[in-house]
Amino acid sequence: MADESLFPDRLPHDHAAERAVLGGVLADPKVFSEIATLLQPEDFHHEGHAAVYEAFVHLETTSQPIDVLTVGATLKAMGKLGLAGGPAYLAELEVSVPTTANSKSYAVLVQQKSIKRRMVAISRELGHLAIEPATPVEALLEEAERRILAVSERSLAGDLRPFSAVLDKTLETIDKLRTSGGGGVTGLPTGFHDLDHMLTGLHPGELIILAARPGCGKTSLALNIAAHAALRAKKAVAVFSLEMPEDQLAMRLLSAETRVEMKRIREGRLGQAHMEKIAAAANQLWEAPLYIDDSGSLSSFELRTKLRRLKSRIEKLEPKQELGLVMIDYLQLMRQHGRVESRQQEVQEISRSLKSLSKDLGVPVLALSQLNRKVEERRGTKSKPMLSDLRESGAIEQDAD
Repeated sequence: MADESLFPDRLPHDHAAERAVLGGVLADPKVFSEIATLLQPEDFHHEGHAAVYEAFVHLETTSQPIDVLTVGATLKAMGKLGLAGGPAYLAELEVSVPTTANSKSYAVLVQQKSIKRRMVAISRELGHLAIEPATPVEALLEEAERRILAVSERSLAGDLRPFSAVLDKTLETIDKLRTSGGGGVTGLPTGFHDLDHMLTGLHPGELIILAARPGCGKTSLALNIAAHAALRAKKAVAVFSLEMPEDQLAMRLLSAETRVEMKRIREGRLGQAHMEKIAAAANQLWEAPLYIDDSGSLSSFELRTKLRRLKSRIEKLEPKQELGLVMIDYLQLMRQHGRVESRQQEVQEISRSLKSLSKDLGVPVLALSQLNRKVEERRGTKSKPMLSDLRESGAIEQDAD
């Protein structure tokens, strides 16, 4: 509950709706199963009402019946019976609701008021952080997003849906795939036929991890996929390079498109035929919807902000264009603002934020990752990389599709 000292008597609340919710459950305990996913005890503004709902949760969790007597006994054991108004108030709640048909609507009202109070509390806490001279702006922005997202994720959490509704949508998707021409590639093609055959392309909402030890060519492979998406599939592609500057990325792209060795380009050993190939490839890449960011450091908040800005820009300037792929090189170079207990926890938060980002934006996210040294210590057939070789966090293998 928000601090009552801020805007006294003005914090959003609806005690009548709270009473209706509690009375509905006491009158018909089956109502609790309908509202349990919407409310928690702290969603109630009145402390007594919060205590009563806490008793409901305890009784349901321990498979005990919910009625005036059991709730009263539970509150007494919790030392909160007086706070809740005593047995007389519980009996009053039970008979105060003429019908339980609107209980879920009342619960939604209580939830909405609770969200508003949380926003007031978040604003106050962020205000204190903003006043502190030592608080970095980046950390403040990321903390604001994290707290607001936590509120929105809970309030927008999905509920169980009938399988028929899911099946209808799935059948529509299958029909679209069938009429799209087939060929086995139903997502964004990578340009590598064997890989496309295995993955059926890169699909919206997916987090794809491309992992290898340093110097194995994962950046070149990822850039080839990005170039194919931009040049052949005509999709907008965002490339975030935390390790390599943009001019080197451009050289690698030109080398891949022209089949001119990177070493030859770097050494300047280029004949007229080479230059003609490079010029032709440059003309193609010039028109490609390819966007590059070579910031040396990047947080998940900054990544999300930049991608939202890019997507808005594309929709405004190129209505027929759409963001089709996000590439990040590489995941372990990203960082999180604010306090984290360990590097493993930080990488875990980054990994989960990338998965969330892919779902929110509806685009595949191709994230490069380092492997740890253990893969080099193994010999023979055991030298093949495994998911457990992903560096610094086991969360990466869990979040990846």
